[in-house]
Amino acid sequence: INAEYMGCNECVLMYDHHCPWINNCVGFYNRKYFLLFVLYIVLTAAFICGTSFQHFPLSAPPGYSFAEMNFSLMYIVVALFGLALVCFFGVHCHMLLINRTTLEMSAGHNNYSKGLCHNLIQSCGPYWWTWAIPMRVGVAGDGVEWDVHELNAQLIPGAF
Repeated sequence: INAEYMGCNECVLMYDHHCPWINNCVGFYNRKYFLLFVLYIVLTAAFICGTSFQHFPLSAPPGYSFAEMNFSLMYIVVALFGLALVCFFGVHCHMLLINRTTLEMSAGHNNYSKGLCHNLIQSCGPYWWTWAIPMRVGVAGDGVEWDVHELNAQLIPGAF
């Protein structure tokens, strides 16, 4: 069983990490929702920066008001936060595609990857048009039994 007893004081299947922003542990049943949450924040930051750029002063003219300074500071904060989340989202998408958790990445394990397509279906469901929608549609597996790649079968006793 790929589970941990961490962060939330309960056993979490396919435990990835405890996220303070959602105040919950990310695991088998909510990994897709966590990724969508981060994606929606990235898209919101991109929208804010994209629609506000025309009002961003490239130089401070004389008589630069407090409101304009405040806007400039908030624009920079949103842009940097969005950039950091793009990197964070990329790392978690990479882990989803190779079917690893944060703990498995740090330990160097990769026993559960079955290929890009199967890994996506396992976490996001079989229908690609529902992958960006926060709804659970036929996610493969139950979070208790895990298929193991044939090359890693000898590493895990009783896998095959």
